[in-house]
Amino acid sequence: MRRSGKRKTAKQHPADYDQVSTASRQLPVLLHRTREALAVRFRKVFLQHDLTDPQWRVLRILSQVDELDVSRLAQRSYLMRESLSRILRDLAARGLIVRRVSNADARRIFHTLTAKGRQLLEEVAPAFNPVYKEIEARFGIERIEELNVRLSELLDAIQLPDEEGV
Repeated sequence: MRRSGKRKTAKQHPADYDQVSTASRQLPVLLHRTREALAVRFRKVFLQHDLTDPQWRVLRILSQVDELDVSRLAQRSYLMRESLSRILRDLAARGLIVRRVSNADARRIFHTLTAKGRQLLEEVAPAFNPVYKEIEARFGIERIEELNVRLSELLDAIQLPDEEGV
């Protein structure tokens, strides 16, 4: 006896699918698409200065502290240690950061921004102003401020306890 081409499949959606709002389901997609749209705008500036977004993130973080170890830098930058190692090596090769082995524990490596790194930050940072101005003109500063408040509240609501302060 020949079987029909139709197979029984598992339910497409879990039983509680209908209990979650469409708005909640759209949130991750919209946040990701927004982040990517912003990245496109900022990437133009990075390319002009031979930087990547992750490299810029590391430089900005290091500009706010005297020095930082790799573990803490990975947490603050939201970069995986493997990617961060390559980024740190590239930034060091360009003379933008220096590394120091801890006196107390040779396994701990600290990184510091160099004068050349600070100079690059001071040169590049103003190049982002037109991007910010355009976003403000299109969306409105009040709405941006409100969005910042709401996104901070969302982060507080969903962040796991071991991720706080990262």
